[in-house]
Amino acid sequence: MEEISNRESLITELLSLRHGAYEVNRVGTHQRILEKDAQLKEKYGDDRYNYDAFHLLIGSKLMNRPDFDFPGDDSVEKFIRSL
Repeated sequence: MEEISNRESLITELLSLRHGAYEVNRVGTHQRILEKDAQLKEKYGDDRYNYDAFHLLIGSKLMNRPDFDFPGDDSVEKFIRSL
């Protein structure tokens, strides 16, 4: 139960940060997100769709997939915090 609430809190925080980045610089933020998507596509291909963090990044529906985020430097959480 606590893990679900932690995940929901993280998702809420990341959505807020992503939204704030768009408010500051819509075009620049969108471009950086497209670049991150291209990087993830090159490395993970269609497997990137298996991660909720990827869907959070591109603004599509979260489905509570077993895999939330990519490891290490591929982390969407880390990327969104850098926007």
